[in-house]
Amino acid sequence: MDLPFLKPRRDGAALIVKNRKPDGTAPESHSSDSEDPGLLLAAEDLCKALKSEDYLAIAKALRAAFEIADSEPHAEGEHIEDENE
Repeated sequence: MDLPFLKPRRDGAALIVKNRKPDGTAPESHSSDSEDPGLLLAAEDLCKALKSEDYLAIAKALRAAFEIADSEPHAEGEHIEDENE
């Protein structure tokens, strides 16, 4: 006796299944030869933190990105501070 769910469908209908990577794998959007690998990793951490709505992780990722950007060579502008402060 054949089971009905094992018989091939005659109407030609098919089920579309979206293939995706397993959770926890790093996206392949950046390569190791990019000019800012640290900043890209901080951005990746930020995206993961945003998806999980982990506010502490968001803050840490933003701080890491700022520290990486601030450590790069740049011309310091004039610091404007009020003398009363």
